[in-house]
Amino acid sequence: ALLSKDLALNSAQFEIFTEILGASSGMTQTVSPKQKLTRATVVLADLLSCIGKAIEAPLFFDDFHWADGATKNVIERIAETKNNAQFRIAITSRPSNETNDFIEKTGFQSLNLAPLSESASRQLVTDRFGHVLGDADINKVTQDGSGNPLHLLMLADAATRGAPNWPKGMMSTLQSMIDQYPTLKPLIFAASTIGRVFRRDHIKMLCDDRDQIEYELDFLQISGLFTPFDDALTFTYPLYREAAYDMLPTKTKQALHSRFADRLIEHDPNFCALYPELVANHAIDADDATLIAKTAVPAGIKHLMMAEFDAALHYFQYGLQAMTPNTASAHDDATAYLECLSYLAATQVQKFGFTHQATLHSYTQLEQKMHNATARPDTKMKALYGLFAHRVIGGRVRESREMLGHMTK
Repeated sequence: ALLSKDLALNSAQFEIFTEILGASSGMTQTVSPKQKLTRATVVLADLLSCIGKAIEAPLFFDDFHWADGATKNVIERIAETKNNAQFRIAITSRPSNETNDFIEKTGFQSLNLAPLSESASRQLVTDRFGHVLGDADINKVTQDGSGNPLHLLMLADAATRGAPNWPKGMMSTLQSMIDQYPTLKPLIFAASTIGRVFRRDHIKMLCDDRDQIEYELDFLQISGLFTPFDDALTFTYPLYREAAYDMLPTKTKQALHSRFADRLIEHDPNFCALYPELVANHAIDADDATLIAKTAVPAGIKHLMMAEFDAALHYFQYGLQAMTPNTASAHDDATAYLECLSYLAATQVQKFGFTHQATLHSYTQLEQKMHNATARPDTKMKALYGLFAHRVIGGRVRESREMLGHMTK
């Protein structure tokens, strides 16, 4: 694909690109996670810029409001490149303060899309449904749709089925459409718990009590609620997923998240190893302390190795909250608690530096717990090495001798 666009990569760039795709050669093991992330950002931005010029078409980024920090860095890098004037970059996003800040920082020209006018709304409904709807229905749909194209089409579709009274709000309209599948609602709710995109084997794992699930998934796909997405399925519109998820009571959501995390850990360990953050997210959404304690640290480690320190801190902090000191009496719990605290302190060093108040607090806490813990020796050794390094780099060389003594023991 790269050669077809005349994109020549040197060996270092190609190595970074293969790592991004998950096929690491192991040649960059000596490079720090932060350096890897910086290099990956540069390589991806340069490649996308070259592709934009080669195909003479705009680069289009959809749903920017869901983009992670690494993706935003790539787009920002492309925008900063001076020789990218030969092609355009188009981005769609929901309005937000974060998006506005990004626009101001990068110099993108913003265009706020206003609702359709009454005449444009009427034209849209007439073009799509004029052959089955009368003037009275078209007028009502136009009035209630408030210029939102998707809402107009949803209302018009409801009108074709003879719905006497339809909700006026967008989310209420979508939820009323979901209500039309009473026997399939548990399946739709389960899919919304997994996320916008879900694999067939995963939804079967969560709904193992449904005998006709393959037929039901195909039916919902034909009905337009689901759409094929590579080897998985996705909600046709993201708002479908949000509407279904919002229909669930809090306790039901938590139970589904907990059940799915448990099933993943039991039946798909390879997926858990590749995407520990997804398993941890379900544990956190389940508000299940036992699951959080089991899944948060692997997720944090993955983000730490990718130099995504905010995300790593997020998971380590959730892990510590789940591993209360009261549970650290058992051997395994003490080990997990000390390991999580060690990684939290290491992440704070990377993000804030050695002298930041949060870093100092974590290392003080680590030293206290290390002395009292009955954790495994290898976990204690990692904690001791972190304390030793923190003291040495902080200029407290004499005090580091104590840590060497503990490490020797």
